Amino acid sequence: MWGVVASHQDDLSERLKSYYQICLNPDIADSSFVELLFQQKLGRLIFESAARGSTMPSISKSSLQTMSFYLPNLPRQKDIISAFDSIRDADNQLQQIKRNIWNSPEDLARRMKKIEAFEPKNAVDFLIEEFPFPLAS
Repeated sequence: MWGVVASHQDDLSERLKSYYQICLNPDIADSSFVELLFQQKLGRLIFESAARGSTMPSISKSSLQTMSFYLPNLPRQKDIISAFDSIRDADNQLQQIKRNIWNSPEDLARRMKKIEAFEPKNAVDFLIEEFPFPLAS
């Protein structure tokens, strides 16, 4: 944990005066969750809705202080982080398999076995989950 910032706005260089540090209460918000949220489309839309100016949009301190965003309870935040970590790990594994196919095409049979782990177990159930409601029913 970083603690409280001791600098005053006057002590900062001109470039840094336009930055804000958001301190989170770890009993309420997991910083990894908040980071993930603002990396997603929803988070970008939240920031864009608070930004002012067209040439170089910026967010005022008062906009930051009154900004509302999705914040589930802490156990749910941890579950979401875990899900994103699993997806990232799976994506990294698939990227590695792709590179290895081109680097060692003679090992294709072995690579195909690794790819099977990422295929849906039941294609019909997978399609039903992926289609919008009226089409899936």
